[in-house]
Amino acid sequence: MIRQLLALVLVVSFLPGAPAAPSQQQGPKPSMKEQVLAIPAGAVVEVRTIQKEKIKGRLGEASDQAFKIQRVRNDKVEEVSVDFQKAKSIKVVAVNDSGASKTGRTVGWVVLGGLATLGIILIVTLAAFANN
Repeated sequence: MIRQLLALVLVVSFLPGAPAAPSQQQGPKPSMKEQVLAIPAGAVVEVRTIQKEKIKGRLGEASDQAFKIQRVRNDKVEEVSVDFQKAKSIKVVAVNDSGASKTGRTVGWVVLGGLATLGIILIVTLAAFANN
């Protein structure tokens, strides 16, 4: 009985997941202003301009025509204003994580690891009883 139950659990665990979702229809690409406003202030971003210049720094405030990036040059912080029309792409390099979110993430991984260990011990115990 236990062998059958263990075999059933193992078979179910190796079944492939749900079928992949159908590809989403690609709508119009959001404008540069929409992309910038979706990024939280203080995030480290990399902007490429239409003049092929690369600007990396922290995202500052945005107005109707431009957004600001704070970057370090020659050991000084300078603020660069980039027009939405002159920006070709923007990519988030890092988000400013708070200490609380890092703690929560760490606790989550520890709990997940503990549950995985408990599951492995349970399977090994069931297999040992099945062999006896």
